[in-house]
Amino acid sequence: HSTGRGKMQDYSNSNARAMLEITARAKRRAEHTAARRSEPFVIGCHSHNDVFHLTEPLRQMKERFPDFRPVIQVIPFQHLYERLSEETVDVVAAFRKGRLRRSIHYQELAKIPVGGILEAGHPLTGRETLTRDDLAKFPIIALHPQKCPEDYRSLMHRMLDALPDPEVIFCDSAETSAALAQAGYGIAVAPLFFRERDSSLTCLPLTDAPPMSYGIYYKTLSGQPRRRAFVELAREAFSDKRRLDF
Repeated sequence: HSTGRGKMQDYSNSNARAMLEITARAKRRAEHTAARRSEPFVIGCHSHNDVFHLTEPLRQMKERFPDFRPVIQVIPFQHLYERLSEETVDVVAAFRKGRLRRSIHYQELAKIPVGGILEAGHPLTGRETLTRDDLAKFPIIALHPQKCPEDYRSLMHRMLDALPDPEVIFCDSAETSAALAQAGYGIAVAPLFFRERDSSLTCLPLTDAPPMSYGIYYKTLSGQPRRRAFVELAREAFSDKRRLDF
């Protein structure tokens, strides 16, 4: 009986030593990771869809800075300047927002056409472009005025005013508008960021709608090598997209 208790004691001591070793090993690993971990690089976007257009610069940043740790945050348009001024984000990828504050800089990456997003079987899918007259024949799916770029809001205001009695469905995001268009609710009018990603949608540019400037906002690049590298890599990536008919 006493031999059994001795074996149990040895077993318990062995388990205790194993647990202590596992704990010590985990602590050493955590300390090592913390020692080489850099500060997060915060990228603000107005839409989750924007992230897909940043994958190439993100990939190259990982190669250039092995400890690069991006954090993606979705930021409403009205909070763009506030977050940049406070530097709670490093950069914001977004459509141009009217006049800039003196402390904020903007690097244009591309001119994005505005157009109609249609389901594959829509009567207008055989066209190469759309006009405002085409939109008068079908329901329009538009971005909500409080949740869209200023240039888009101005465009839609002029466009809807010119139509006799438009039927309009408002959405909170371009992704939602495209989903409704795909489901057959009408023509979604939005910046054409969907061309590369979804072959079940037909995207036709509006002939009488000016393209919208899309780029990166930042407060300063001075003393910020990662921020400067990201802006440069994003500019190169979008330049390649334009050559490929982005």
